[in-house]
Amino acid sequence: MLQNIGQHLDALQKLLTTPLGMAVLVLGAAMMIVAYASEKARWSIISIVLWVSTLGVNTDEWIDHTLATPLEQIRSLSRPLFIVGLLGVICSFPAANRRHGGRWLHPGSLLLFLLHIVLFARLATAGFADRGFLGLMVHTLTFVAAAVVCAKWINSLHAARMMLGAVVGAGVFFVFGVLYQLVMNSSAVVWDNRLFGTTGNPQHAAQFLSLFCLPTLYFATSTCTPKWMRFFLYGLLALQVPLILWTGSRTGMLMLLVGVVMYYRFRIGRLAFSAALVSVIVVVTLPIFLQWDATAGWSRILSTQNTRSAAWITEYQEFLEAPLFGKPRVSTEGGHPIFRENSYLAAAKAMGVVGGALLIAAVSVFVISATRLMLRARMAHPEIARLADLLFASIVMLSIGAVFEAYLLATIAPAYVVLYLYAGAVQWLSSSSEPSTETHLAEHAAVHPQTRAGFARG
Repeated sequence: MLQNIGQHLDALQKLLTTPLGMAVLVLGAAMMIVAYASEKARWSIISIVLWVSTLGVNTDEWIDHTLATPLEQIRSLSRPLFIVGLLGVICSFPAANRRHGGRWLHPGSLLLFLLHIVLFARLATAGFADRGFLGLMVHTLTFVAAAVVCAKWINSLHAARMMLGAVVGAGVFFVFGVLYQLVMNSSAVVWDNRLFGTTGNPQHAAQFLSLFCLPTLYFATSTCTPKWMRFFLYGLLALQVPLILWTGSRTGMLMLLVGVVMYYRFRIGRLAFSAALVSVIVVVTLPIFLQWDATAGWSRILSTQNTRSAAWITEYQEFLEAPLFGKPRVSTEGGHPIFRENSYLAAAKAMGVVGGALLIAAVSVFVISATRLMLRARMAHPEIARLADLLFASIVMLSIGAVFEAYLLATIAPAYVVLYLYAGAVQWLSSSSEPSTETHLAEHAAVHPQTRAGFARG
């Protein structure tokens, strides 16, 4: 174990002595300084962290996955940038202010972190201690940054909206990064009529896009958002939806539909208006995608072929081989833990009934707390109710998506980073010691005077 960890540390040391590595160190130091001094800078760092966590490489040897400059250079440093960004967030902890008291650490976040501790212990006992230790180290940084420090940042409606803005910002980076690569060399991000994007995997690309769509929709339909920004966000949605279709991912489309339906379940009229407006813009922007024959992969969305049951059966059979303590597997090539297409079955297979029960308990706590908040917020100001609806819809969407992908066990994945962030917002809104809704609205209006009319209209 120590020898393997030493090899990873030597590789990191060699990276840091290169010009790009030194640039990462300088950028990290700058992040730590600005994160401590500026609230906007802190959430901008979260946007960068979320975006670089989406960058990946397709391992298929038949695909030339080299991205255009500077995307390739950023992707090659995505993991160091992710860690440096997290450290910058953590260093701002003394500046975090929980002005109104209350509990800020969500119990679901604690259970999810405990799950990764158990995963490290199980990998260690199975002979993969180095991989488990590195995974736990990265996840610990993620937990402290997103579930602890960012939860302390979310202490007002203004801060909650800035958190959602950070998620939207990551989506902007992702969408325009993909469009830039399509213009420069589409073959690096498209294969077999399916869009891989800068993730290296069409399933991951669709998940990330669906994850970014809901907060984008929240701001686009909010009367508190400036009109020029609302037009921009509707245009962004009109780019995101065709990109999701282009991935051919039924999981990504299912997540998007579940999220939208849950968010608009009491506002069918607004759903119809938003859908009609986005559809019109999609038709206008469709010629942009036709030049790459993007519609050729859309038919896969309607396919009824069962591509999941075989993997699920394999996971279940491997779970039955060691139901008490699990039997984790690691790839022979990259040394990464192998988790197939279901977070819950993967946890049970790798850690036995303890792992499966922990993950189910964590997700259940997330969903129950978001549901309680959503029901309680029905009687609150419409802006608070919309925020509660968004958090509820997003958490339900992520819990259902985990049935088809094992992103809740990944070492680096934006899904559980966002889950930690949303859990922090749920915990703040659910805190009984918070001041009245009117105080939150007044605070936000004081920071953004142009939204006063929007709050008044509700």
